[in-house]
This record gives sequence, structure tokens and C-alpha cells, in this order.
Amino acid sequence: MLGYENLVQQVLRDPLEVRLSKTLNTGAIFISDPNVGPSPEGIRVVVAYANLAFQKGASHGIVSTAYPIDLVRYSTPMIGKVIGRRYR
Repeated sequence: MLGYENLVQQVLRDPLEVRLSKTLNTGAIFISDPNVGPSPEGIRVVVAYANLAFQKGASHGIVSTAYPIDLVRYSTPMIGKVIGRRYR
């Protein structure tokens, strides 16, 4: 995702969807709109938090990784339930 740092920040500010992480006990996955970044499916940004207070907006996190979505190679991603969604 080198060169897409501003895009990652944008997704963190205004994600299409936020889901719990299945691999991080206190993590969340921020999902972009389609056609954002280097993939037509968009990107995902994984954020690790210190505790579960992030679910109520009361915690700071660290970006663990960001990657282009590839629905062909990873048709069943390791992501949990939806905890936030943008409706426009």
C-alpha cells in the first residue's frame, strides 16, 4: 500500500463499513467503498486497539495493516460481524 497512505487515512475517517476482526481480539477492520485504491473491490484497513472500548469510540488504535481486497483469492475473509456501516 506504499503510496496510498492518504487513502488509508481517508478510509479510517469515513469507512463504508467497520467489522470486528476474527484474528485480533481487540481489532477492527475498516472497509472502503468499491473502486477505491488499487483494487476494484476497494481496500481494508486493520486496526489494533488496547481494549474493547473502541466499539464505543473511546480508544485509540494502531494500523496493523492495509491491503487491497481480492474477492477471487480470498472469497471468505477472516472478518467478523458488522459494528458500523455508513448509509447515504
